Amino acid sequence: MVGTTTRANRKTTASKPLLATSKTIEEHAPGIGICTAINNPATARKLLNTHGLMFLVTGKALRDISAALFKLSLVTNLGATHSEIIRALAFIVFEAYQSSDIEKVIDKIEVLMKGPLATLDMNVDKLEDLTSTCYNTLHESPCHSCPLPPARL
Repeated sequence: MVGTTTRANRKTTASKPLLATSKTIEEHAPGIGICTAINNPATARKLLNTHGLMFLVTGKALRDISAALFKLSLVTNLGATHSEIIRALAFIVFEAYQSSDIEKVIDKIEVLMKGPLATLDMNVDKLEDLTSTCYNTLHESPCHSCPLPPARL
């Protein structure tokens, strides 16, 4: 059968829900009620790195998370239900990666921003020169009746 993974000594997946979804992410994150040292992004990265599942948090993070979930689903001491849930999550995360086109969005933003940023940089330089010229002209003028503060340039 195409797309089916067989694992020796595994029972089929359960038809009843395994996880309770009544808690929010904020309630799950601290790990209240379970024994865990993984309660923030730093400890999560450390654990993943220890097990060779670390990845950079970039535009390809979803793809890397999906790959890590697929690897994790193959661990032999997982039950069939847990393994299937992890594989399902891997597929969903990979689908999100494929549909998000994050790299294309980043490239488009970069292209759109290069011109305006260059123009802004050029205008800031012109404004600095104009401000300096204006200050020097006013400061050297014999007509002003009150002293100008010292230049801050």
